[in-house]
Amino acid sequence: AQRALEALKQLTSPRAQVLRDGAVITIPARELVVGDIVRLAEGDRVPADLFLRSGTSVRVDESLLTGESAPVTRHPDPAAEVLPAPGGEGGAGLFS
Repeated sequence: AQRALEALKQLTSPRAQVLRDGAVITIPARELVVGDIVRLAEGDRVPADLFLRSGTSVRVDESLLTGESAPVTRHPDPAAEVLPAPGGEGGAGLFS
């Protein structure tokens, strides 16, 4: 029973795909460090507060943070350095 619980815990714990040493690997989100490049795909949960550096604009659900029921749009910004507060349109900040 204990092994089954541990296996379930591994399945439900947040994970992230990161670029490290030139390869994309999957790690527990708790092991993310400042400077990691995280790869997100449609339907992924944001594993930590991040900047959207490249790609296309995305629509994200921040309802748990802001109470807003509608998704907000985030735009890539390779030079972003300060995370704005959650909510509202625009900006490059993605929040966990």
